[in-house]
Amino acid sequence: MKSPIKKITELLSELPEKDISLGKTFLRIRDVDSLKELVDSALIRVSKNLISATPKQEYLILNMESLHALKVEVDNYFLQNQIDNSYDSFYEDELEELEELEEPNNNTD
Repeated sequence: MKSPIKKITELLSELPEKDISLGKTFLRIRDVDSLKELVDSALIRVSKNLISATPKQEYLILNMESLHALKVEVDNYFLQNQIDNSYDSFYEDELEELEELEEPNNNTD
C-alpha cells in the first residue's frame, strides 16, 4: 500500500501547471496547511473556469476526478497531522503535570 506522501506526490501533477512546483515545495517542507490551501484554491479556480463563458484551455485539459482525488489525499493527510499534533500536545501536557507531581518538595518548613 502506498504512503499518503507517495499518493500525494503522484497526484500533484493533476494541479494546474503553474501550481505543481509550489505544491511539491509545500509537500517537501511538510507545509500541509499551505498545500491544502493550494489544492482547495486550484479546485475552485478550475471549477469556476469550467462554467465560465470563455473557459481557459489550461484548465479544460485537467482531470477533475484526479484533482478531487488529490484533495481527498491532502485533506486526509491534513487531518492526520492535526490529530497527531493534538495527541502530542495532550501527552506533553500530561507528562509535564506528572513531572511536577514527582518533583521533590524543596520547602523545609
